[in-house]
Amino acid sequence: MGRWFRSRDRRTASRGRSDAEAASDRVLRLESITEAALSHLALDELLDALLSRIRELLDVDTASVLLRTGDVLIPTASKGFEEELGKGIRIPVGQGFAGRVAAERRPILIEEASEIEVFNPLLREKGLRSLLGVPLLHRGEVIGVVHVGTSERRRFTPDEVITLQLVADRVAMAISQARVFEAEREARAEAEAAQRRLRFLAEASELPVAASFRRQDYIDNTSPCYAGVLTIGHDASL
Repeated sequence: MGRWFRSRDRRTASRGRSDAEAASDRVLRLESITEAALSHLALDELLDALLSRIRELLDVDTASVLLRTGDVLIPTASKGFEEELGKGIRIPVGQGFAGRVAAERRPILIEEASEIEVFNPLLREKGLRSLLGVPLLHRGEVIGVVHVGTSERRRFTPDEVITLQLVADRVAMAISQARVFEAEREARAEAEAAQRRLRFLAEASELPVAASFRRQDYIDNTSPCYAGVLTIGHDASL
């Protein structure tokens, strides 16, 4: 009996070490996502870097971000699934795989994509079989969806689901920060453009008078007897 308890304790300790190592590894990998978020501020560059990390982190074939505009999701960035971009695809919230993730505000796992209804035909054309999607939440609002996929059938583990949701939380925060940064940059650019226009108008308003006097100076120096239209010269009666 004592031997059985010692064996059980060893298994429990081993499992505890394994869980702790997995948690530690997840923290380290999540820090790499945070690093990417901090080092890229432009939204397109930010998403490109984050999706590359996600794809490597979970060892998947595709990783995509769809951002919400009103009641639709728009494919915004993708790794391994670039065909999705630029196709004018709009996925209504509540429809298809990504639409369900947004509507239900929770992770959704699909082990066999051929058994579900998909709104985006490219999911089937790409040959994706297993999918995992989580909502992008910021201050309680769904701002989009991030999903990953594999061409081989795969059952995503609870640890992978938690990992992707934690990553998605950081992605949502990074997207919000990038949007603020871009809004500030656009406002600054507009202010600078307005200043340039005002400067141009101010200079243009002074141009006719200044040009007239420069022209008169030239005439006076070259033809002293010409008075010109301003009746300025050596002999205004001529």
